[in-house]
Amino acid sequence: MTVLADINKRIEEAPEGKLFFVSDFGEYDNSYVSKLLALSSDFNVLERLAKGVYYKPVVTRFGKVYPTAEEIVRCIAERDHAEILPAGEAALHALGFSTQVPVNPAYITTGSPRVIKIGNKTIRLKSRVPGACAFRSKLMPVLVAALKAKGRNNIGEEDIQHIRELVAKSDEKELIRKDTADAPVWIKKLLRQIFKETNYEPVAR
Repeated sequence: MTVLADINKRIEEAPEGKLFFVSDFGEYDNSYVSKLLALSSDFNVLERLAKGVYYKPVVTRFGKVYPTAEEIVRCIAERDHAEILPAGEAALHALGFSTQVPVNPAYITTGSPRVIKIGNKTIRLKSRVPGACAFRSKLMPVLVAALKAKGRNNIGEEDIQHIRELVAKSDEKELIRKDTADAPVWIKKLLRQIFKETNYEPVAR
């Protein structure tokens, strides 16, 4: 079987909604695979989302259905063995502070930064800043990003109650307790006050 036939067969047999990376065909020359995937894009078999990233669209009577930002970044994280965390409005939405799905979400990554365009939407993967991915718990880095996006002067009682609920539901309370010491000063003070009110005292530093 030729390289072209093999790649076409794998694309044809893949379910709609499947993301393809050039690296998925690592047994072949990358530049040649890139040309073949680009050719599939030209013939509307695949759609190019970003350099080296293609998508087999889900087609309905209402048109094409694109993957969500979360699905795309999860696939990229798995492929690159990288950590990717929501930032800004994406963090607010991920933790339930906002019900509005961001049109152009941003994420921080331990992998390569990139911009992915889906129709009129843009997903930005930014290089992490020092300490952004250094927390021990899964909740704290996203919570810190969400609170920064919210702004210290815009946090109301409803937000504070939501933080209480997020911590109460978490099975990482001990890690969160340790992580609080490494949060930005104003977030550290806010969390310490919340934990004090709920008789859950974080580590002091």
